[in-house]
Amino acid sequence: MSLEEKIRTMETIWDDLFRKADSISSPSWRENVLIEREERIKI
Repeated sequence: MSLEEKIRTMETIWDDLFRKADSISSPSWRENVLIEREERIKI
């Protein structure tokens, strides 16, 4: 694939993910990471 084709493909994938964002759930571990980061900020 040429660079232009790769970029076009990536844009297509991002557009598709954006349209389906409401149906995509975050992995369960992500909440724990966010909580830990918030706690570090409070210190």
